[in-house]
Amino acid sequence: MPDSGHYDFLKPISSSITVPTCRQQCKREWIQKKRADPNFKQNEKETDLIRKKRKRCDEENKAQEQQADLFRKRAKRIDETYKANEQQKDLIRKKTIRRDKQYKAKEQQKDVIRKKAVRTDKQYKATEQQRDVIRKKTVRLDKKYKTTEQQNQAMYKITMRLDKQYKATEQQKDVIRKKAVRTDKQYKATEQQRDVIRKKTVRLDKKYKTTEQQNQAMYKITMRLDKQYKATEQQKDVIRKKAVRTDKQYKATEQQKDVIRKRAVRLDKGYKTTEQQNQAMYKITMRLDKQYKATEQQKDVIRKKAVRTDKQYKATEQQKDVIRKRAVRLDKGYKTKEQQKDVIRKKNRRLDETYICTEKIRNALFKKNRRIDAHYKQKERLKNKISKSKKRLNVFHRLKEKAANATTMRKSRLNIAYREKEKKLDGIIYYEYLDKLCITNYTLMKRLVK
Repeated sequence: MPDSGHYDFLKPISSSITVPTCRQQCKREWIQKKRADPNFKQNEKETDLIRKKRKRCDEENKAQEQQADLFRKRAKRIDETYKANEQQKDLIRKKTIRRDKQYKAKEQQKDVIRKKAVRTDKQYKATEQQRDVIRKKTVRLDKKYKTTEQQNQAMYKITMRLDKQYKATEQQKDVIRKKAVRTDKQYKATEQQRDVIRKKTVRLDKKYKTTEQQNQAMYKITMRLDKQYKATEQQKDVIRKKAVRTDKQYKATEQQKDVIRKRAVRLDKGYKTTEQQNQAMYKITMRLDKQYKATEQQKDVIRKKAVRTDKQYKATEQQKDVIRKRAVRLDKGYKTKEQQKDVIRKKNRRLDETYICTEKIRNALFKKNRRIDAHYKQKERLKNKISKSKKRLNVFHRLKEKAANATTMRKSRLNIAYREKEKKLDGIIYYEYLDKLCITNYTLMKRLVK
């Protein structure tokens, strides 16, 4: 009688499943990208071990998984090319693992203990060897028998799964059998080795991978709709992550793996462009949120204040800016563009009345502060003297100055107050002139008398 079991992953997916949301689709795409990474398997080994241990506590799940494994192993053991590929991979993996001395010592101790336990039972050895020899000889000769047996078993299982009573009895038998088997340590060790070999062989089949991934994706989508399942999974993840984060060695190894993975990913140009586009869209959407803006601005202010206190950082940044500006200024096209931008910016500023007022106030304060400085005054006087002396040598400039002075004098004479001031000054100057003449004449008369 062929083996019976429950192969839920072969059942058609029901149409009652709801359409996944955008968030779920994005998460699915993210999972597919992660799985495309060759280092994903190594990173997810620990999480898979924890998940499998939890699943093994459920007896129904165990029964279903074991029956599915039996069917899958029988189907995979026929392919010889698959066997050869797996053997080569195992050789490469074992060579790399054997270099680790601690791992070697642990494995050797385990092998010694296991072999001692197996070698003590002679009858078990003999019976198992005879059965394997006979079964392999008969099966390897007849290929048609293999195909017919597989087809018959598949049809029998499909028909028997519809019977609920048969299901219940089979499940009870499986539970009893598994409880009895779990007590046997030798059987456990052999089953674990078989599972390792089977999983390695199965992972090479691309079609099987795609079907399993699709089934798992749909299963996860259905299970995520259950709120209780979500809550329990989240609590388990929180507890697991807290326990893992306390381990310093695990942290170091994870950081090294992330560094290696990111370096490998950054070499891919397509990945770079997609990541940049996604980040740009994310930033555009987040900038519309006012609360997010405020928090980000506060963080930037605190970060910049902390950075500005560091003198070395200042010096390095200034040197970088100097080098960058020198390199940019050599580009003529960049110069013209910057000049055009400055012209447009200044024109727009001059139209703003508030800006004009503020600029006038700033200029007035700046000039007042400069006029107080005696050193600045001396420099300005010297500059003015030199410029005026150079201008006076020019004939055209002198003519312009005379014309300008004539016009100003004419305009000022029209003012009555100015005319009165001029008359007073002229009178004072005239009397002073007469006094000077009188003194000179008196001195001359004294000399003549003498």
